[in-house]
Amino acid sequence: MQEELKENIQKFYTLMEAYPDTPDSAFDFVVFLRAFLRIKSPLPLPTTEVMTVLKIHKPAVFFSLRGMAKQNDMLGFLTALSTDFEAAEQKLKGLLEMN
Repeated sequence: MQEELKENIQKFYTLMEAYPDTPDSAFDFVVFLRAFLRIKSPLPLPTTEVMTVLKIHKPAVFFSLRGMAKQNDMLGFLTALSTDFEAAEQKLKGLLEMN
C-alpha cells in the first residue's frame, strides 16, 4: 500500500512538470486529487502538503480550483488546507524515498 502512495506522489510531481500554470490545467489536477484521496495507505495521506506545494508552484491552477470549490465541497475542503511550504516539500520528498 505504501507503493501506491509513492506512485501517486510521483504522479503529482509529473503533473506539476507536465502542465502549465493556467486555469485550463485545473481539470487534470482535479482528476488527480480525486484518485489521490481514494488511496488506501497505512500512513496518513499528505493531502495538506500536496495542496501547499500546488498553491506555491501553480497559483493559477490553485485559484482556479478555489473557484470551482463553490460547486464542489471536496475542492472547498482541499483548497482550505495549508502548511509551511518547506516542511510540505520535505515530507513529500521523504515519502518518495521511503522503502
